[in-house]
Amino acid sequence: MTRILNHKLLQVTLSALIISIAALCIFTPDVFVIKQIANFTVLIMFANLLLAMFFMIIDQSRLMFISLAACGVLALYLQGTTDQSLKFPSKNQNPDISVAHIDLSLSEDFDETMHTILIADVDLISFQEYTPLWDEYLSDKLTTRYPYRTTMKRIDPYGKAFFSKYPLSENDTMMFKGFDEIPSLHTAVTINEDAKIHVVSAHTLPPVNEKAYQRIGEYFHEVGAYVGELDGPVITLGDFSLPGWSTEIKEFKQSANLSDSRRDVMLRSTDNPVFFFNIPIDHIFYSSDFECTAFNAISDDKSSHLGISGKYQLKAFASLDVK
Repeated sequence: MTRILNHKLLQVTLSALIISIAALCIFTPDVFVIKQIANFTVLIMFANLLLAMFFMIIDQSRLMFISLAACGVLALYLQGTTDQSLKFPSKNQNPDISVAHIDLSLSEDFDETMHTILIADVDLISFQEYTPLWDEYLSDKLTTRYPYRTTMKRIDPYGKAFFSKYPLSENDTMMFKGFDEIPSLHTAVTINEDAKIHVVSAHTLPPVNEKAYQRIGEYFHEVGAYVGELDGPVITLGDFSLPGWSTEIKEFKQSANLSDSRRDVMLRSTDNPVFFFNIPIDHIFYSSDFECTAFNAISDDKSSHLGISGKYQLKAFASLDVK
């Protein structure tokens, strides 16, 4: 193996391949296959680290340094797509809200999911793929703890619901132009007489081809425009079908002036280890009125991933919606 890798042409070829793949993950063109590969940038980063270790063992220092450099560049790039704070902000005296987003299609057991929801004990739950069957079950089990709700029951994947400990108002189902088949749900949570928080639940089409990627970008444009017109603090969450480092997500966050709750690019849970082969496609984004003070993945004993949760406090200078 060492003798083969000593050939200069092979070393140049491998070096070019490693550098090219890393570059395409960062500067991803609008080509479906390359976009799909870029979704696995985290795995490619770790693959470069393993390659560097392998090249070190067989004494191929040039290839080792190139692999390490590619790994480092990808790590910096991925870190730049997340919340770059070294630690969560300290608690202040302003109103805060804890939020969870749960994809019910990932549930393997009704009772296990209910147990997980009750343990999470957040202020507001956003449910995705909310069907009539789930409505019957959850409405019965959660009435006492979550007396306020707005629901959109559907038999397709686009059903949604909000269950809240606080009063809800301005409930609205949005059908964006050109996306009548993908409704979004809006509500306003009144934490106290001084603070009202807008929450938008969205759900995109799966990126099955190049046209689907284009449609996702157009959908984000519509959602971003809607979010930008809301008066007051905003939280936007849902299954967006793409990781936070994708071009479409980055452009959406920039256009809507939203921040990412994630501090790393791996799916982590307090109950389960890191799942290297899962791409984080569910997100909670928040406006500049907030600080994110906690974030975690949600899972149970039978489902490796159910959703995500976060806690958000208003900044001292936040412009509260008190209408």
